[in-house]
Amino acid sequence: MREQNDHATRALQALVQERRGFMLEAAAGAVAVYRQDAFASGTVSRIGAWLTPTYRLRQPQLDVLLVGRFIRDVAAARSLYDVGGRFVYSNRGLSISGEYVRRSGSSAADKTHRASANLEYRWAEGKYLTATFGRNFDNAGGRTLIALVGVDLGFGKVPVLSLAR
Repeated sequence: MREQNDHATRALQALVQERRGFMLEAAAGAVAVYRQDAFASGTVSRIGAWLTPTYRLRQPQLDVLLVGRFIRDVAAARSLYDVGGRFVYSNRGLSISGEYVRRSGSSAADKTHRASANLEYRWAEGKYLTATFGRNFDNAGGRTLIALVGVDLGFGKVPVLSLAR
């Protein structure tokens, strides 16, 4: 029975990794600021919520994602709205993607966009090289360049829950 459970668990984990078709993710978050590292002085500076509907094709291995996001900047008393999309093509450990997100808000300064190209290469289980290049949202400092290179070493394994005592 223990071996059957371990086999079923591994099969379910593989199935989750290979999901196809329509998926919908919902998320929310908040940012708090603690002046002078004092817990009592904590205030919420931003809150946000977003939906990400995705459709994943088997052949070709292509993900089509849309995003809708609401951000409330409490400190500046303004609301921002983001709408955009991303395409991700994957083949033999290499993923190539492009994304575009349009931002709007109550002022002309809030109307901006973000566009980027992304590469990700998986050279071993849980180990990736990543690179992103593009343009970020406008900000007061005028800096909009996105140029990131990263290595993810992903230590550990996904556990298999066993019936063994």
